[in-house]
Amino acid sequence: MKEFIVVEKEVRAKIAKTYKVTPECVGMALRFKRNGQRAVAMRIMALENGGVLYGAISGGVDCETEREKPIINQEYGGKVFESVS
Repeated sequence: MKEFIVVEKEVRAKIAKTYKVTPECVGMALRFKRNGQRAVAMRIMALENGGVLYGAISGGVDCETEREKPIINQEYGGKVFESVS
């Protein structure tokens, strides 16, 4: 099972407006089809706004997420690290 984040429609619209991207781009980020810095930031914003993370990353990529309010840390295979407060 692949990892994905579920959020309400209003949150998707807020993310699209914040990052000036299409709703389709937000959907790809939340389904982990994109892994750039902006996609990671969109996923963090989704989680901060009530999003729920489902599944696990397959294909040998490790993802570690630590949620300590008000900070969220994400690390992907030791190559991408995002920390948001």
